[in-house]
Amino acid sequence: MTHKDAIHDSLLENLSGLTVTRQRHSELMNNIIGGKPMKKKLTAGLLLAIVLIVLTVTALAAYMLLWSPQADAQSRARQALSDAYGLTPETIGCFIVEEQLDGDIWTVTFIGEGFNPGLLGTYTVVLTGDSAAASWSHDDVDRALWENGDLYAPVWGQPQIAKALHDTDAANAAQAELLKDTPVEIVPRETPPGGPESFTEGTAYWNGEFIRKSTPGEGDLTEAQAKDIAYQVLIEEFGLTREELDAGSIVQCDFYTRDSGGTLWGFSVNIVKDGVPWGCGVTMDGQTGEILMTNVITGGNG
Repeated sequence: MTHKDAIHDSLLENLSGLTVTRQRHSELMNNIIGGKPMKKKLTAGLLLAIVLIVLTVTALAAYMLLWSPQADAQSRARQALSDAYGLTPETIGCFIVEEQLDGDIWTVTFIGEGFNPGLLGTYTVVLTGDSAAASWSHDDVDRALWENGDLYAPVWGQPQIAKALHDTDAANAAQAELLKDTPVEIVPRETPPGGPESFTEGTAYWNGEFIRKSTPGEGDLTEAQAKDIAYQVLIEEFGLTREELDAGSIVQCDFYTRDSGGTLWGFSVNIVKDGVPWGCGVTMDGQTGEILMTNVITGGNG
């Protein structure tokens, strides 16, 4: 084994579990390219060693993911719900997610749909700078009434949603009893300004604009690259494994042009995790791979 091979193998062994946050990666790269002055002058050999290490870490991570402000807001909001209410990607999959930007403040709303919206309620996360404030429309309900996981509780938090996803018969029986005198609430869907008739063949309505199926050209990500990026996002963001994804079925990997300019890849895969069906989606810029939107759908929410 050559000295070069020994260094490479050592890096693989010791850095294979390394993860770098988006913020920390930016700081590291900023320092390397001269964003902050260093007190000591680097020798050519040390500089080369640093570059090799950065390239090795990047190769191990497959892709250094880029996140749009909207996708980053979704991710931070999901984490806020996990911290404040114990929600998981599985249970958050029972909610429709909407985002609104006002100045530099994001408001991310999670509207219950996978089971009865009245039972699930609505979660709201307000992101200001580095802070995230989470609230629930059922915050006024005594926690003692629902935190034990009883499906016949007046509202459903994390314990009830998790139980319902794994026992749909019991969940349906409880909902029927709790809501027998309650009208069914329909969650409105986003529709294009011209209504359904505004669609033409090969078009879709996404994030407030029309997109049209197309074919990637020079400079665009290939389908294989888009899939690799999507899988990496789903593994990092939702705690899935490559084995779970490989065992699933890809239901979409489509390339689109955007009416607002640019292109995107839309990727989705259906899997089963711990007996619960998941529909996982990633939308990314067609050239840069920047993550534009992520989601998981569970519990019949779709």
